[in-house]
Amino acid sequence: MGGSFALTAAGRFPDRVAAAASFHGGQIASTAPDSPHLLAGSMKANVYIAGAENDASFDAEQFDPMSTALTDAQVEHTLVTYPAAHGFAVPDNPTFDDKAAERHWQALRDLYAATLAADQ
Repeated sequence: MGGSFALTAAGRFPDRVAAAASFHGGQIASTAPDSPHLLAGSMKANVYIAGAENDASFDAEQFDPMSTALTDAQVEHTLVTYPAAHGFAVPDNPTFDDKAAERHWQALRDLYAATLAADQ
C-alpha cells in the first residue's frame, strides 16, 4: 500500500517529490488505469523499488512493465528483487527477514542521502 502511494505521489507531484521508494509493494505495475507505473513519464524523483522473490503481488508480470516504464521515461531508479517473502521488513510479520530488513533500511538511507546531497 505504501509503495503505491509513494510512486503515485512522485508521478502526480513531480516538483515536490525528489525520492520515492517501494519495499515489497504490490500492484504497482498492473493493468489498472491508476497503476503507478503509468505515471513514470511524469516522475522526476530518484526511485528505489525492492520486490520480494516470493511475492504474488509484485511478480515478473509486474516487474518487467515497471522496469520498462521507468527506463523509457529516463527515471533514475533501482529495481531489485530481494531473496525474501512479501512483508520482509515488517518486524511483527511472520515473513520478517532480518537480512532483508537491514538491506531495506540501508537502501532507504542511501537513497535519501544521495538525493538530499544532489539537492544541495
